[in-house]
Amino acid sequence: MHPSSLAVPMLAYGATFRLAGPKGERLVPAADYFTSPRQNARVENALAPDELLTHVILPAPGNVKSGHYEVRYKTSHDWPIAFATVLISPQWLNRAIGEGGDGCRCPHPVAVARG
Repeated sequence: MHPSSLAVPMLAYGATFRLAGPKGERLVPAADYFTSPRQNARVENALAPDELLTHVILPAPGNVKSGHYEVRYKTSHDWPIAFATVLISPQWLNRAIGEGGDGCRCPHPVAVARG
């Protein structure tokens, strides 16, 4: 769990971060970029003290559906209580409803509405 509102969508979208410093550049996946306060309460990311974040790289979206939802106490300048970002590809959706795949192996059923 990371306290950043950007961590959740960046992880969901598969972002990569380009960091630059005196030792050169490096690419860090979002899953490794955001660090837990349990690791170090003073640092919330994988940046070294002499590095800068220069790029946020997102893969091409392709044919996916996405959504982001936040729950707040009030609408003005308040931190969300909870939030989620979801990406669903047609391949995953077809597999989840049993078309052209082995069905969903999730413990919970998937509800799909088709128009």
